[in-house]
Amino acid sequence: MISTDLIPTVLLERKAVVYVRQSTQSQVMTNLESQRRQYDLVDVARQRGFLDVEVIDDDLGRSASGTVARPGFDRLVALLCAGKVGAVLCFDASRLARNGRDWHHLLELCGLVEARVIDHDGVYNPCRPNDRLLLGMKGSISEFELGVLRARMLDAARSKARRGELRLSVPFGYIWHREAGLGLDPDLRLQDVIRSVFSRFHELGSARQVLLSMTKDQIHFPRPSDERRMTNFVWTPVRYRNVIGILKNPFYAGVYVYGKSEKRTAIVDGRARRSYGHGKPVGTWEVMIRDHHEGYISWDEYERNQQQLALNNYGRSGGTKSGRGGKALLSGLLTCGRCGRRLSVAYTGNPHSPVYRCDKQNLMMGLPRCYAACDPDNRLIAAQLEKNWETALRRVRDLEERKPADRPSTIAVDPGTFANLADNLLAAWESPDVTMRVRQQLLRTLIADIVVDVDDAVRDVVLTIHWKGGQHSELKVRKPQTGEHGCATTEDALAVMRSMAGRWSDEHIAASLNRMGMPTGQGKTWTAHRVASVRRVRAIHAYKSADKHGEWLTMTEAAAALGVTNHRIRHLIKMKMLSAEQVVRGAPYQIRVSDLASATVQAAIARKGRPCRIADTETLPMFTDT
Repeated sequence: MISTDLIPTVLLERKAVVYVRQSTQSQVMTNLESQRRQYDLVDVARQRGFLDVEVIDDDLGRSASGTVARPGFDRLVALLCAGKVGAVLCFDASRLARNGRDWHHLLELCGLVEARVIDHDGVYNPCRPNDRLLLGMKGSISEFELGVLRARMLDAARSKARRGELRLSVPFGYIWHREAGLGLDPDLRLQDVIRSVFSRFHELGSARQVLLSMTKDQIHFPRPSDERRMTNFVWTPVRYRNVIGILKNPFYAGVYVYGKSEKRTAIVDGRARRSYGHGKPVGTWEVMIRDHHEGYISWDEYERNQQQLALNNYGRSGGTKSGRGGKALLSGLLTCGRCGRRLSVAYTGNPHSPVYRCDKQNLMMGLPRCYAACDPDNRLIAAQLEKNWETALRRVRDLEERKPADRPSTIAVDPGTFANLADNLLAAWESPDVTMRVRQQLLRTLIADIVVDVDDAVRDVVLTIHWKGGQHSELKVRKPQTGEHGCATTEDALAVMRSMAGRWSDEHIAASLNRMGMPTGQGKTWTAHRVASVRRVRAIHAYKSADKHGEWLTMTEAAAALGVTNHRIRHLIKMKMLSAEQVVRGAPYQIRVSDLASATVQAAIARKGRPCRIADTETLPMFTDT
């Protein structure tokens, strides 16, 4: 079966290709003897009579199992197809391929161009049935050998892992001691950083907030400076992947885990492609040993952290997004009643106001949005909170009345404990010291979910609130009109404008609104220009008559007519000696011209020697006129 014939001259005129390969980078660096013996095949090719010898060693460090791309092997196949190869030299069949598909494909090409296959046992002609049979058996044995070696190594690793003795690559904060085994890293600075991640997450409830907090405090985290050997480190600013990697790793909870991820294989361009690191659910891990080593946190705390991280991922189904202190009170709690997706938050206007939108199907499929509404004041739930507490209190009283009298309760309950619970909740909610983050967290302790829909007939947003206690309540809110935003002028300010516009100028209206503490929709003070702009938009008639037909006078005009100061006129009005009107409280006074000619006013103006007071006939003077 081994060909003893000389290689034909026509083949010796072609080139001989020496294929060199080792499976891993560690073999390339350590197994130097195997590498040297493969390169020695160049001398074997020259002894066989080949003058043109080419070495292909592009695949050093690459597996021949068929799941890794091998550019060197692809170049060898291309040379065979071009008819430029007279012989292929390899140390053994396992160097060329460890899978039947690549091996038989190579033999098929060699047979077509009558190229020889040469190894340390001899020369083979794939055109001959016996040689082809022997080469096929060598390829099958090579493939079988790889499977046996892999199975033995994996079985040994699993057996050792079940005892917790397999020395896995441990995360930051742990180290394998030669004698004592697995333990905490002696670097106290590293331990403090890891414990700080867990403590801050417990306090803030968000991995990103932990990152921002640590970045603000300029906390650094180690980074390997020797690739993956994990022996030398440099301290660099903390990254998000450092924080999330610590929070999601069960190793920090004292749990020894083996087989928590899996590999997946896909066919890409006719070749198998394997990807690693796909996590498996907790219950499907191959080995899980609790209390295996000293942990930074307990297993119960680890499970709570995973639940919190899952809830924070509100972009997926079931996620609710933790309260992080943003302007949107209901972010992550609203669910569309039509498509079931979470509503996203967008900030529009100046200043930015939250707008809740169901735009996932618009972004992903180009379909129209289901829903959009503004909540500039974040007041959708405040009134409902107190109402729900009152309902709960009434239910408690009803249960107490229906309680059997022959079985008195042994629990002493103070009725006044819950009597003012709703009042305390409202006071806490409206307290100026309470931040938006506290309100968001308070809301999430009371509300599980809010389903949103729009009643198109009456343009109402219908909110179905699912409370933590299992109760459901419905709340209706007016849907904003097209173009309406959170920076609009309040109705109270518009009412003042409508009542004053016919009698007072824009300057007087602006001054009155500022005295009343009514800012513009953007939180600014009023000016005549801003009042005029709002009047034009709202179709409010302006101040037209400058003299008001002589019937009404301002305080300044009345003072000029009587020849006194504004202070004197204000005092007369305060003492109710001069009648005056105000459109609204805080607006300028309006005085009738006819009231200035009254006897009381004229007597008060004529009085020069004493303060202007109301005459009282029943009061005796302290000093006489004589």
